[in-house]
Amino acid sequence: MTARPRFGRLRGRPAASHRTALASCLVLAGCAALAGCGRVAAPGTAAASLVPVKLSLATSVSASDGADWAVVQLGTSAKDHNNFWELFVRPAGATAAWKLATPAGVASNGGLVAAPAADQAGRQGALAAGFQPSQDLTFSPVTATTDDGVRWSQGAPLAPGLADRPDALAAGAAGRLLAVTRAGNAELSTNEGASWTKLATARSLAATAAGRGCRPTEITGAALTAAGVPVLAATCQRPGAVGLFAQEGGSWRLAGPVLPAALRARGVSVLRLVSAQDRMTVVLAAGSGADAGIVTAWLPGAAAANGQAFAWQVSPVLRASPASLRSVAVWGGGTVGLVRSDGRTETGAVLARPDISAAGARTGWQSLRTLPAGTQTLATGSAGQPEALTAAGGTLTIWQFSRQTGAWTKAQTVRVQIPYGSSG
Repeated sequence: MTARPRFGRLRGRPAASHRTALASCLVLAGCAALAGCGRVAAPGTAAASLVPVKLSLATSVSASDGADWAVVQLGTSAKDHNNFWELFVRPAGATAAWKLATPAGVASNGGLVAAPAADQAGRQGALAAGFQPSQDLTFSPVTATTDDGVRWSQGAPLAPGLADRPDALAAGAAGRLLAVTRAGNAELSTNEGASWTKLATARSLAATAAGRGCRPTEITGAALTAAGVPVLAATCQRPGAVGLFAQEGGSWRLAGPVLPAALRARGVSVLRLVSAQDRMTVVLAAGSGADAGIVTAWLPGAAAANGQAFAWQVSPVLRASPASLRSVAVWGGGTVGLVRSDGRTETGAVLARPDISAAGARTGWQSLRTLPAGTQTLATGSAGQPEALTAAGGTLTIWQFSRQTGAWTKAQTVRVQIPYGSSG
């Protein structure tokens, strides 16, 4: 199948008329912030054994209506601005196929992030998407859909632009949006982005009672609970501290899960923080080298509502170096898919969603054999089988894994017309 063409950045600075048209066609308004005000300089050394992890923006997520979304980088050289980040959707249904759903008319060379949510009318299946700044694009267009990308509502931009993190944008019901900007600020909107309020910075979090238990240096992600409670992910200097801050009653408190005993003295990185379907999911990496571990924790959707405690269920530990991680996907109500690389080949691991309604329910990590070459992210098939998404030029290829044979089989290709040279 051949998808509609995508348009890149125009050469040189855009004309005034182009800028006016762009501003009038985007939905959400942003507010500027001073660069550098959200990061706190670390006094002394970082947390013990903390390995900074920089994940790719490539990922996949599931919306509450059962639709699956994926963010993948197509094209060629990022150095020549011939890379194009694209958004794909597979609507709910056993026979549905992946298709291109990237909002048209915005440069996507810098990357994009996707955040599933309920829309303001209470219907399920909405998704918000935000574009990363690139070249002359110094802000982030943020846009939303409630019909699997057939139509996008668009407005004014968010400045100074979204942070280069897969969870820099979160969406909730009734028009609530939560964003982490490149200045390090957490910005909250309660009116679909018509206005924004600075919610926190790493420095302001550090000054709170909760902040002293973490000593945050940087805000790295955002989520909204089912009840609309803002949750921020942060990097902590204090060993063993999980940098998850929840705002309740006008104040912040640490709300992360308790790590397994073997990891409690390690430095912790919050890899992913996703609120979708009936739960919030957080993926954590602790330590480095042979002693490092990766764990996932789940929070039922109603757990943080009406002042209830954050009662997390924590997965077993996957022994793996955080430095090997390339991407982390969260789908199917908390199922997690990891892509790892040793520089030569990609391997994967999947953690199936647990039944968190059952007390003490547990689930374990399942390793996947060598992934198809160039796998950017994993997804889940309509029957629950793992899928690997690869890209070459303008072609996205979806591979399905058979647990019976242990082999990967090509299931679908989606061809996108890439406008090479349009972004130079």
